[in-house]
Amino acid sequence: MKNLKLILELFLFGFIPGFLIFIGENNSLLNWLYEHNFFSNKNEIQRYQTYSFVSGLIFSAIILPISHNKIKTKKNSLEKKNVELLKEYKNKFIENLKTNIGQHNTIFNVRIFEPSKGIISFWNSLWYGKTCLILKKYAGITDEFPHKTLKFEISKKKTQGVVGKSFKEKAIYIDTDLSNNNYDLTEAHKLKIGEIGFCAAIPIFNNSEDKIIKVLSIDSQEVVNLDERQKRIFEKQIILLAAFVDKYLK
Repeated sequence: MKNLKLILELFLFGFIPGFLIFIGENNSLLNWLYEHNFFSNKNEIQRYQTYSFVSGLIFSAIILPISHNKIKTKKNSLEKKNVELLKEYKNKFIENLKTNIGQHNTIFNVRIFEPSKGIISFWNSLWYGKTCLILKKYAGITDEFPHKTLKFEISKKKTQGVVGKSFKEKAIYIDTDLSNNNYDLTEAHKLKIGEIGFCAAIPIFNNSEDKIIKVLSIDSQEVVNLDERQKRIFEKQIILLAAFVDKYLK
């Protein structure tokens, strides 16, 4: 119902000024009204055209900006509510995950990486077989990262990070103790990431299921010891979160 009202407002506020200006520039409608005795003096047509044209310009200059701001405010409000709903779902998901694997006090962070785009990225992928995964921010889903950028490189020679391993193997990858593997990380990576003890990642494919469009990761500063049963639970949970991300984040 609210969407229908918004559409009607857009139509009316877009139609009225255009219609008034049309009458001001074309006398066919006013001639028709005169011929059907809506007014008696034909000399008034020019005056009515002027009134109509000026009214259309005033309407466009004053009413339309007000209407635009009103619509923009409504849009921002809807986006804010959407972000709040996404955040609520994410938080409930994390709490449910922590309960199911018996890690009530562990702090988990959700992050999303996407393959870089553009001519240079295309050339690197085609010629060198290299892909860069770039950290992306999605309000309501991803957690804050202290640095402006973070990227992992995947090539024939190296695979950086758990995120890179998941991308390369096209599968869920979980490391419960990152101190056991360097993952080809540079010193810059280590300074940005800090002390991360646990990380799990899952690729998200496009509709054709032949290309990875995102990699979802869940990390913690703590080492998270999981037995085989808990790992299976974690895998099931991260699959659900990835499905949610795939559905609602485009």
